[in-house]
Amino acid sequence: METSLGVALSSSGEDAITREINVPQTHVINGPIGTTYETDWTVAQIKSGNYHRVALQFPDELLHVSVPIYSALRAKLPSTAELYVLADTTYGSCCVDEVAAQHVDSDVVVHYGHTCLSPTSRLPVIYVFGRRPIDSDVCVEALIRESKVDAKDTATVLLLCDVFHQYQTLSHQS
Repeated sequence: METSLGVALSSSGEDAITREINVPQTHVINGPIGTTYETDWTVAQIKSGNYHRVALQFPDELLHVSVPIYSALRAKLPSTAELYVLADTTYGSCCVDEVAAQHVDSDVVVHYGHTCLSPTSRLPVIYVFGRRPIDSDVCVEALIRESKVDAKDTATVLLLCDVFHQYQTLSHQS
């Protein structure tokens, strides 16, 4: 008795079209799109790298900001720059999708959102983590309360943060 086993190397894509995406409240824009997603800095990086075919990679939870970001970049880049929005990544959304970027012959990928920072083998990457608001005073009060340290006492504390809040740590370093 002969058995035939087929291996699916690709899907119809129906799951990507019908998948429901829940956007957490933390992914809602809390300020100007240019500030939250650093469009001026991104434009400067694209220009300084002399990139012409730019792949903009968004995870599913940030697709709702892809068009405003595309528009902001398009308005500030030369007309010769080609921008492509990538979605439905080949691997996890935290990884740079070099395969999809190759389909448009991209010379750089701008990766938005959370990332595992896995090294890429073919393309340079511009990482834009996004900026999420955080109330530093509330965090300090909670740290003091939870560590049971009097506000007048001093203690050495190692404070870690997610990349979405990295921009605020620069103003608090001593």
